[in-house]
Amino acid sequence: MIDPNHPLVEAARYTDAQGAEHGLEGFVAHAGMDMDTLMHIAKQRSLRVALVRSRGPEEMYRIASQTEAVDVRLSREEEAEMFAFLPAYMDGLMIGWEARRLADNN
Repeated sequence: MIDPNHPLVEAARYTDAQGAEHGLEGFVAHAGMDMDTLMHIAKQRSLRVALVRSRGPEEMYRIASQTEAVDVRLSREEEAEMFAFLPAYMDGLMIGWEARRLADNN
């Protein structure tokens, strides 16, 4: 059974309430993050999943191991999958960010 007082559960409830009250951009600013950073990280995570699912983990690891930026050409299917995962990664990042803040305040 999930502990309703677990820090991640508490953070998820808080992010849902703050998002409903202030909207995504307002909550992101209130949390001390910026939309560009949030979107960049969420896109990178989503890209990893899309690459693993379509091309296998070896290709994702090959691209991720590059020391310079790599221009990754996605098929339409890969791009659609990447954007399908994007909201979940944004939500997860914000929940993690908020859980850290809650832990720091306890």
